Amino acid sequence: MTTPRFKVEFEGFNELDRLFGELADERKVRAVQRQVINFAMTPTLKTAKANAPEDSGALKFALEKKVGTTKDKQRVYGIVGVDSKKSVIHEGKVRRPSKYIHLVENGFVARDGRYIPGKHLLKKAQTSTIAEMASRYEQKLKQAVDKQLDKARAKAGIR
Repeated sequence: MTTPRFKVEFEGFNELDRLFGELADERKVRAVQRQVINFAMTPTLKTAKANAPEDSGALKFALEKKVGTTKDKQRVYGIVGVDSKKSVIHEGKVRRPSKYIHLVENGFVARDGRYIPGKHLLKKAQTSTIAEMASRYEQKLKQAVDKQLDKARAKAGIR
């Protein structure tokens, strides 16, 4: 079973690619895009960790953000979710949050028939920080574009 995660894609990379295509090579463009998305996703990760239940602390410990590039190198994406490799020993037993995050997020029916509602910590983190994420994205992108333009101007001898 896959662990619940959310994915955020930002539009406007075609224009950014066109601008950076004139100023830098493709690897630098992807690096800048990854930095921008990494910076933008930070509040969402912090909110998800703050909302995580603290039974053993394993879930909070395993929550991470991941920034990647698609195989065709056309899109950069950011994911907040649980690292499947992280585990914690709690009361003598190994706890792997990747095995139960879907139960915490979506809820489940206990063995005795009771319904345990989900906490929706990832969904709440995403919805509560979407505006902050967008503003941080815009802020960091402006800094990156300005930096690349300054480099291009310096290279061309323009002040």
